[in-house]
Amino acid sequence: MKKIMSVCLIFGLVVSLCACASGQEPAEAACGHEAYSDLIARLEAKDFDGARSIIDILEGQENPVATVTVETTAAETPAQEEPTLPPAQPGSVVTADMEIVKLTQYNVNEYFEFVDDYLISERSGCNQYIVLKEEYADRLISAENVRIDVSYLMTNAYGEIDMKAEEFKSEYFDITSKQRLSDTLELDRNNTAWIAQPTYSNRKGCFQDFVMDVEIESGSGTLTFS
Repeated sequence: MKKIMSVCLIFGLVVSLCACASGQEPAEAACGHEAYSDLIARLEAKDFDGARSIIDILEGQENPVATVTVETTAAETPAQEEPTLPPAQPGSVVTADMEIVKLTQYNVNEYFEFVDDYLISERSGCNQYIVLKEEYADRLISAENVRIDVSYLMTNAYGEIDMKAEEFKSEYFDITSKQRLSDTLELDRNNTAWIAQPTYSNRKGCFQDFVMDVEIESGSGTLTFS
């Protein structure tokens, strides 16, 4: 009796599935009819478990699991980071691989400095010059038409030479110029702008024609850095 009830229920399912299959595309319907033929054959052979398996498969085809596609909007797409460039100094233009600086009175002191370089020996001297600051010297690619305007006082620098310590111990400066002197300097091949090279007089005990109170007032030309 239970088997008869099962057969009736299965035939009912077959009828409903056939009705659904009638609305399918031709290719899908063909595949469905093959399955139904197999189902009927199994029912006639009293293979109810096999018939139940086929019905489960057909029900799955009639009710496929929905696939949800999530589209990423432009706002949700991670933005690619732009290359970070070094901050530009006043009067400079920064590209991806170099920095180009146009020297002016406002930025020249950012790049150049005055140096006293004492050479202590039996015949002592002193190199006084303007040079590119150390933090920029290693990055310099070229210096084109660079001129530096400076002003200073001319003096005789009195003091003693300490041979052991290799230094000049200044005592006082005798200003020999009546007013500040001005000059426009050009860089040499070593990117150095020379002002003076006084020598020490052992007899007078001073560096003669020694410049002091040097001010870098303006600059012109172009510096290119890596």
